[in-house]
Order: sequence, then C-alpha cells, then structure tokens
Amino acid sequence: GIGKGSARSIPKLDLYDALSGASKFLEGYGGHPMAAGLTVREDKFENFKSLFLRNVNKILSDDDLIPVISIDGEMALTDINPRFMRFLEKLGPFGPGNMRPKFVSRNLAISGQPRLMGNGEHIRFIVSQNGRNYPAVGFKLSSHYEDLIRGVPVDLAYVVEVNQWQGQSNIQLNVRDIHRSD
Repeated sequence: GIGKGSARSIPKLDLYDALSGASKFLEGYGGHPMAAGLTVREDKFENFKSLFLRNVNKILSDDDLIPVISIDGEMALTDINPRFMRFLEKLGPFGPGNMRPKFVSRNLAISGQPRLMGNGEHIRFIVSQNGRNYPAVGFKLSSHYEDLIRGVPVDLAYVVEVNQWQGQSNIQLNVRDIHRSD
C-alpha cells in the first residue's frame, strides 16, 4: 500500500530539507521549512523513518524539543479593562501572520471550583488578583487540575479574548501554560 502524511515543524528544523535528506525512500513530497506533505510506499516506510530520524537527530538537541512560549508582556489582571480591549482590537485582525499577543500574570489566586471539560483534557477556572476576577480556559492543560483545586497561587501565560456564548460577550483568558508561583 501507499501512505500519505502531512507534518508540521518547529523553528530549529527545516522540514523540507529533512524530507529531502530521506527522499530516496519517498514516492513524493513537498512543502516548506515549517510544513510538508509526503507519500511513501509501505515497503519503504521503515527505511524512510530510520533515515529521516537519523538526519533529524543530527540537527536537533533535546532542548530544541522543549516547547517555548514567547511572551509579549507582563501585566496585572487590573490592566485588563475596556480601554485595553479596544486597544487590543486595533492590533487585529489576528491570524498566522499576526498572532494574538501573549501575556503573563503572576501570583494569581484561584477562585471557586476549577472544572474539567472535554473528556477531562481541558480545564475551566477563575483567577483573581487585587479584586479583579476573570474566567480562564486551558485546552489540554488538565494536568494542572490538582494544583488548581488546592488553590496554589499560579503564574499564567495566556491570550486575552472575548468569549461569545449564548448571546453574551465576556472577557476570558485563553491559557497557554500554568506554573506554580514561586
């Protein structure tokens, strides 16, 4: 049989070059440094995989595989207000060439009871700081649930967004990462 696949890369790996280095085992491939598609015959897959991984391992170190979040600024929850939201809106439209700014806020308290969602992979909770509360949602961050239900103060990396739900608009934090505060 023939298999087809697509791939996304990380900044340190030019995916197109990596596929080129193992192309003798491919029926076809194409793409660019950050994304590619390929076609491989079943009887050549193991040889392709072996050569591709050997080439990639020469380029990448273990540190290159640690996810990094680029933060655009640090702010307190009290900085999030209607004026800030109007300013943020003027930076749009957001998309691949203009990503939403990511912020960090430190030493946030957890209010109420955090909830698991979506087959237990996602988490919804409320954070508080200096009398300001905001709902937060973390997709694929349920591993932090235990800390959150214990009320451990946290630092959050997030994007600020307006959540439209059942005819209402509310500011929420779309959390990208959670760490215990020091």
